[in-house]
Amino acid sequence: MKKKLLFASLIMASTSFGQGLTEANEPIIGTTVDLFLCDSFATNYANVTGSGVTWDYSDIAGFQGQLRTLTVVDPTTTTNAADFPSATKAIVVENFLTTYWSSTSTERNSPGFVFNEPTFGEVKAIFNTDAQKLANYEFAYNNELTDVFAGSLYFSFSGLPQNPDATGNSFSKIDGEGTLKLNAATTLTGVIRCVTIDTLNSNVPIVGDIQLIRAQYEYYQLSAGNMPVFTHTTAKIVGTGSVDPLTEFTVVLSSVQPDNFVSVNENEKINFSVYPNPAKESLTIKGDFNGATARIIDQTGKTVQTIESVTSGMTVQLNDIQKGIYFLELSVNGVSKVEKFSKN
Repeated sequence: MKKKLLFASLIMASTSFGQGLTEANEPIIGTTVDLFLCDSFATNYANVTGSGVTWDYSDIAGFQGQLRTLTVVDPTTTTNAADFPSATKAIVVENFLTTYWSSTSTERNSPGFVFNEPTFGEVKAIFNTDAQKLANYEFAYNNELTDVFAGSLYFSFSGLPQNPDATGNSFSKIDGEGTLKLNAATTLTGVIRCVTIDTLNSNVPIVGDIQLIRAQYEYYQLSAGNMPVFTHTTAKIVGTGSVDPLTEFTVVLSSVQPDNFVSVNENEKINFSVYPNPAKESLTIKGDFNGATARIIDQTGKTVQTIESVTSGMTVQLNDIQKGIYFLELSVNGVSKVEKFSKN
């Protein structure tokens, strides 16, 4: 597997049902919310748009006890504050991403973001040539916006610092309002959805010209607050002339714990273990099962490796996986168990 650049921006827009986005209803510094990490195979309901629609995530699966905290902070308190001097707020997704904002009474912009990626470490996207516009105020149901933005990327490749130029275009729209089902006991009404689809163009050594294509769906219920109650983000990197993505990932977060979950501690229906732990070059899967499917998942919920037809005693090579904490999910006949391991 080739090394790949993986980065994404996460727009934490504040929306309301029957009301538009304004500077006044943005989340304020100090606002925080805990979201549950969910199964990345969940649908994004891209075609469910309009007024009075229903988005049903009541059957979604999650990872028990796996939370990601979203916090609005003063950008001057962040590690990369000097790179984003125009920012007035920063939205921090724990162990994942920091997105910077600058707002006026007429529009909301982003001067860039910082993303932690297992292969490249810290990736900074600084739109200092032309900031990305996220919304015109007032931005209401059925309003849409297109924009172009430009700047630079900062990351390391094969141990060497890289600083390629980057240009992009984005489309955003409040494309739906209605009902959101999060589990059997939780149905939210008065929900509005904001979708953002953007493409970032750059050049990565060895890989060449690439495009990051990101689609994000954010759901808000104004009566419950101005932070998201559910987000679904998919991003893929496509090389010039490539049919298949160089890499692809999905992160799904919910404000309510799903009824269905995969336990990271125990599941009596599947018994297996992984060793050595910590692992270095390979990981052996051993247990009472046959013909299973396995996924290696990083801390953001991204699937970094899939293994088919797994049998007890099989050894999985970890050469293309960077150091860090991971989960190995083993699935047999619709039943799954997860074991946590680290790569040194």
